[in-house]
Amino acid sequence: MSTESDRLKVSVFNGSSNKLQYVTMGGLVDLGKKLCWDTPLNDTLWYRTAQVFFYQFLPALLVDGLLLVLGRKPMLVKVIRRIFIANCAMQYFLLNEWVFNNSKLLALENLLLPEDKQSFSYQKDHELTQPMAFFTAGLMGARRYLLNEPDSTMAQAKVHSRSI
Repeated sequence: MSTESDRLKVSVFNGSSNKLQYVTMGGLVDLGKKLCWDTPLNDTLWYRTAQVFFYQFLPALLVDGLLLVLGRKPMLVKVIRRIFIANCAMQYFLLNEWVFNNSKLLALENLLLPEDKQSFSYQKDHELTQPMAFFTAGLMGARRYLLNEPDSTMAQAKVHSRSI
């Protein structure tokens, strides 16, 4: 018979790549740049660079100035400010290393029966366990199913991305 404390214990299985695949934030940024180059999206205006001031804030000021001259309510600086504040709030989570204990998840692998591994095509070293392959597959899925961009437009998107 289980006690009250046993009943209230919750098992947590963290599905993280800790102890399997170490990726730094700098590595993710480099990977993102490579993905933008290899698998571009259609209708991209520009890629985020260090010149946020020139590409976002100054144009917002100009447009808001025009809106004021035309007697309309300015709004873009307010939007850019909100984006900046959101980025500042996210910095703590982006710039610190987070370690999730996934030992229970890894222990589950030892409980799989060989026939289950075969039935479910389980592979520990599957191609998608590599970060580049994983994010490329995710980006291609986003292109196809979220943005409705057919694969046939990839060459055109590459030409467009090289020009910006």
